Amino acid sequence: MSKMLKLIHGQNTSITKKTLNDLKESFKDKEIVEIDLEENGGMVSLVNELRIDGLFGGKDLIIVKNFFSSERDGDIDNKTVINLIKKYVGDIYFFEMTDVKKVDFKVFEKIDGFVEVKNNLFDFTKERSKIERFLVSYVKEKGFTIDRRVLSSLIDGYKEINAILNEIDKLGVYDKNITTESFNKLSVIPFESNLFKLVEAMALKDKKLSHYLLEKEYVKGTSFQLLFGTVVYQFRNLLIVKEACLKGSGNPGLHNFVFTKLSNIVRRISIKEIKHMYFSLFRYDEDIKKGRMLPLSALECFVNDLRVK
Repeated sequence: MSKMLKLIHGQNTSITKKTLNDLKESFKDKEIVEIDLEENGGMVSLVNELRIDGLFGGKDLIIVKNFFSSERDGDIDNKTVINLIKKYVGDIYFFEMTDVKKVDFKVFEKIDGFVEVKNNLFDFTKERSKIERFLVSYVKEKGFTIDRRVLSSLIDGYKEINAILNEIDKLGVYDKNITTESFNKLSVIPFESNLFKLVEAMALKDKKLSHYLLEKEYVKGTSFQLLFGTVVYQFRNLLIVKEACLKGSGNPGLHNFVFTKLSNIVRRISIKEIKHMYFSLFRYDEDIKKGRMLPLSALECFVNDLRVK
């Protein structure tokens, strides 16, 4: 298998963090090693590890953070370090987690398998076509398709790139073919304002409140297929936020509003509890897709299964 050497950087650090989280999720069943050169002894420490025992031996993925922006201690050539890493790995991803404006990335250009990804900020008043191209590329990378009219509505409605990416992810949870029909269902459904109340009630195992909020959505005529997909998506975000809080790494690339809401929830529950609930939702998701259960019934059963300590 050919090796991938990928450099991901740019002004939009929130997208870079989101890309990092998505990457780790896609490799969750494989051998991964992650090292941040600003936190783990810098470049000299990395070189010593590589030369002594092959720190990255047998790994499917290496994530190196802040390779260029970390402090240089010693006379070390970038290319030498990269070639040392390449001896041990299939795929290597370099993430610059800060805005690095004056960095020479040319050391990568002559290495086989090199791909550069720039996560730049956009001017929504002047760069619409550039934004559209970026979003089309993102949709394709996620394995989705999207109606151009939906893309246009998202740009007009949000005017903030990370919010648009979150919305695309949410729309694609249940239907990878994002159409005007699915978008319109989402845009007119009134449960959005109460969504975090429902997620909080479920996460904190408040069965009475959870059933009450589900009943309210039923009376309003909410699409429970869409609601179920959205609940699954937000529990995934709960897991991401909890992991970020445990590491003390701050917002992992979510919209600030979402991060704040979910941070208030994860402080009161353990990561073990979140994982248990998240994977329970996946089992119900499988039942729905196989026609064994309706989304409303799945949500009700999920709430009934919550175990209060």
